Amino acid sequence: MALIEGLWLCDAGRQVCFIDAAQNLGGSWKVASCLGYDNIETGVHLIENRPNVNRWMRSVLQGRVLSQETMQNTGLWRGHHIPIAATRVLLHSLVAGKAVLRRRFDTASRVGLSARRAAQNLNTEFLYPTGGFSSLVAALTAQLRQKGAKFCMGSQVESVTPRATSIMLHGAGWNMEAARLLMSSRAHAHINANDAPEVAVSSTTINSIAVLIDGQARFDGYVEIFTDPLIKRCRNIGIFACPKVDPTQTILSVQLRKPMNLLKNCGTQVCYSLSVLGLLEQSARCLDEQPMPVVLHTMSARSAQQINQRFSPVLQVLESTDFADCLETRLQNYLRASPSE
Repeated sequence: MALIEGLWLCDAGRQVCFIDAAQNLGGSWKVASCLGYDNIETGVHLIENRPNVNRWMRSVLQGRVLSQETMQNTGLWRGHHIPIAATRVLLHSLVAGKAVLRRRFDTASRVGLSARRAAQNLNTEFLYPTGGFSSLVAALTAQLRQKGAKFCMGSQVESVTPRATSIMLHGAGWNMEAARLLMSSRAHAHINANDAPEVAVSSTTINSIAVLIDGQARFDGYVEIFTDPLIKRCRNIGIFACPKVDPTQTILSVQLRKPMNLLKNCGTQVCYSLSVLGLLEQSARCLDEQPMPVVLHTMSARSAQQINQRFSPVLQVLESTDFADCLETRLQNYLRASPSE
């Protein structure tokens, strides 16, 4: 989302600089290398089927997208396949209901919106970048560099000081003044102000693992698994890997229901479960595995709203969860503001 917002600011004639504590762009979507391959997506991702997002993605990637027919995304409930559009309605509804029971109303509201939008878009197709999500990041980065944007990777913003018409950013041994700061809801810095709201942050660990398998997967896209005690979801990421994966092998990204340190021979267990579910050949076996847990620290919606109300326009929190739904909302607002485009 930050790259997209930055691109719009560049188009509006603003000078844009990205500051990120990570060394590489992409966040939880990719790592530099894994299992001897590059372009491996660490998380198990699906881009929701939203009409404006689809049109935007086709434009940015110049049509280089995988269709639903190519990927064959699906849901799996007790051995029965469910169309992916209905799967998303079911999943979001279950998550929202569970959040209400746990009194996590921020999550319930956010995911409830996703459930409603999923129900409204049952006939909208699911797309994914042909080169994986990193190809979308690369396309956006290339456009930003062409428009003069700068990137400061490996730099941590430790605190910020809002002023009347600007904001100061403070790091280890450096300071920067900006007219405006867009801060991700998953990138936090202390706000030097007496009336700064107290920020509530929740932490979640996504237990993912990449598995190199001797054998063929029976799907090329994404599968949401509802009833398996080990696996939540998986994606065939071998089709994105560089160099090209041996035709007799497969690389899968799998999200587990429990921490990997509680499991022995995790890759072998994953292969067995996927074979039982009919998603792998019965003879498939694990050749190698790489745990890829991701810890997400997310600012609450209420905290973000309070910061935006108090410090806008010099400081604004950019919602960076639920990529497609956040982007769909921003695209709708952007199109309303730019009716000629």
